[in-house]
Amino acid sequence: MTVTLQQSSASSVLKARRAHNEKLARKADQTRATWFPLALLAILVALPLLQFVGNYNYVLHLVLFTASYVAMASGWNILGGFAGYVSLGHSVFFGVGGYFAGMLLARYGISTIITAPLAGLVAAVLGYLIGLITLKVRGPSFIISSIALLMIARILFDNWEFVGGANGLTCRPMTCQCSGQSFPIITR
Repeated sequence: MTVTLQQSSASSVLKARRAHNEKLARKADQTRATWFPLALLAILVALPLLQFVGNYNYVLHLVLFTASYVAMASGWNILGGFAGYVSLGHSVFFGVGGYFAGMLLARYGISTIITAPLAGLVAAVLGYLIGLITLKVRGPSFIISSIALLMIARILFDNWEFVGGANGLTCRPMTCQCSGQSFPIITR
């Protein structure tokens, strides 16, 4: 049994639905909170000031780790959710950025606050170059290429002497005084 609607009743249903949707959109625009993003931004900007008030290092570390995982989840959502690619080597680019900023701090004493944007650009450039090759395939082939990327990065960082290889870097007890800052000297 098939039910058919007459043309006039179908158009009136669509017209009523459009009017209802417009009414909901107007109501949502009126009640949308603009204060919440501004308050969140103010809290995040003021958060580093906690280290001058008291011993809130644990809270700061939690916020930094949370922000890092939010960034990783957002990136995976774009690649896996919107583009439809299942990437198992997604953390390589996060690690490259971390190693870049960490090694500049450990070897040359340059603060990670300064090098973090540069580390993000280095990871983005590496991601773009690898994406030129790997994003041409889909399905199991892409998954295998992302696992290969992960294994190549693991072998590279395990054997790269500049980053300490599998042993990492050790700190000597002495510190270097450069421009009023004190940081440990890293040696092998």
